Amino acid sequence: MADAVRDFAALFDGLPAAFLVMDRELVIVEANHAYCRLLGRDRNQLIGRHVFDAFPPTPESLSEDGGNPLETAFLRARDEGSTESLPLFTYDVRDPTTGELVQRWWSLVCAPLPGADGSTDHVLQRIEDVTDYVRNREDDRSHTRDVEAELFVRLREVESARAAERSAAQRVSALGGAALRLAQAQHQEVLIEVVAGLGLEAVGAASVEIALVPLLDPDGPLDLWQVTNTAERRVTTRGELARDQVSHLATALRTGLRSIEPECIVVPLSAGDGPLGALAFCWPETRAIPDVDVDLVETIAVQYGQAVARLRARETEQAVAADAVSMSEALQRSLLTEPRQPEDVLVVARYRPAAQRAQIGGDWYDSFRTADGRTTLVVGDVSGHDEESAAVMGQVRNLLRGIAYCSAAGPATVLTRLDHALVDLDVGGLATSVLLTLQEGPGEGERTMHWSNAGAPPPLLRSPDGSATLLQPEPELLLGLDPETGRSDHRLVLPLGAGVLLFTDGLVERRDADIEDGLEWLRHTVSGMPHHSLAEICDELLRMVEGYAEDDVVLLGVQVLAPADIDLRSVAVPGATARPRRG
Repeated sequence: MADAVRDFAALFDGLPAAFLVMDRELVIVEANHAYCRLLGRDRNQLIGRHVFDAFPPTPESLSEDGGNPLETAFLRARDEGSTESLPLFTYDVRDPTTGELVQRWWSLVCAPLPGADGSTDHVLQRIEDVTDYVRNREDDRSHTRDVEAELFVRLREVESARAAERSAAQRVSALGGAALRLAQAQHQEVLIEVVAGLGLEAVGAASVEIALVPLLDPDGPLDLWQVTNTAERRVTTRGELARDQVSHLATALRTGLRSIEPECIVVPLSAGDGPLGALAFCWPETRAIPDVDVDLVETIAVQYGQAVARLRARETEQAVAADAVSMSEALQRSLLTEPRQPEDVLVVARYRPAAQRAQIGGDWYDSFRTADGRTTLVVGDVSGHDEESAAVMGQVRNLLRGIAYCSAAGPATVLTRLDHALVDLDVGGLATSVLLTLQEGPGEGERTMHWSNAGAPPPLLRSPDGSATLLQPEPELLLGLDPETGRSDHRLVLPLGAGVLLFTDGLVERRDADIEDGLEWLRHTVSGMPHHSLAEICDELLRMVEGYAEDDVVLLGVQVLAPADIDLRSVAVPGATARPRRG
């Protein structure tokens, strides 16, 4: 598209006629070389100035009532969308040699330039210096009749030239609009609509045919669009036709060469890596096709081919990205298995990916029994949100599970051994984690909880009465930085009905707020749900952060059950025998 824009800018600047372009406020936005040369002005001194600041009206250029006919013509072109031709117009310019003002006579035309929505957003002015003609006429008064006859002929020529220039201006406007919309189009149907509308307008043809070679099967049936533009209606049809059934397009498709017939211009569509199809503009009658029409069709074909290639490349990239995300998500799901459900406690797990990121990340949870019978729960978070972080998460999770299963040591020692393993095995990456174990407590039905925190948010204790408290011992250094760092075990006795919620920072961390505020929000929210089950609390928390969480969220809760509650486990945890819900 950049090449097409440069080509269009070079075409505009190289036009032999003098053109000036203004926005709706009549501020100059472009002037071609012929315009600047004719008026002896520098382009950079014109752009950005109001047209009547750059060219103040002279008394001779105003009407008898003091109005400015030129301004009136500009406003009518802008507001009414009409092309305005002015009578011979006088405006003095400075002679580049003497620096003195010299009277000059001009032929002026102004035309509207529509934007993408069809309304006028720019005004185009074309000027022609007719001073020599006027002066010659004044110099020879004795040949009045001849001059008048010549003037009549010249006026007819001027009118014809103006009509041709109006047509050229409209074509330039349509071609510019087509180039802009083709560059912005996001769907193939929009490309067809642009070529059928602004393309036909620029070329002046009656119909257009577009045949595209299918991306996945270049030898298969063609995608064909046939568009007819008439005064009454525009009809678009699409069909699947064999290659040899497309009469107008067969030559371009077969040879890759353009074909010019008395009623049709056919050019191939191509991109850097091969042919895409062919494009044909057709007229209902036999006609002599000028070179300018051929150049316009080839320009549209280049822009259209680039747009099709861009859309196809984007579709391919999106498909590859979707496959990669799907594979990574499948890997992550395979690692987030259903938590084990010991007889005397209830375990609930939830996972939800970040709202603004792909469905992969480094957050995980795990729940299992060690060799000595302790119930173990862990949540963790590996830095990053891509395939690599998901792979590192799998290694960290499995290492921790293996070390914890075979060790009778407390959580702090297990995390220290994991830290050494991550460094010695060169796993890479940084991670936070909370490791928690449960075993029989001192009283009937009670459980003793030991935990250690490596850089993660603190566990949330939910008392039997429904109140919530953050277990606030300062988290210690995260995993992967210094295996020699000291780690601490913490101990708490859980009575019947008490529970603990482990979570990753995506639940409470926000870019525009302090994490302490998020932790207090969590404590207050859970305290306000005294009659909710553990599963209901987890589901409600995820609902509350939906659309706001900037990171993945893992929730892993455990509750000490009374004997009467054990048989109600499947009711308290909907889908307990299935995979954990991802929100």
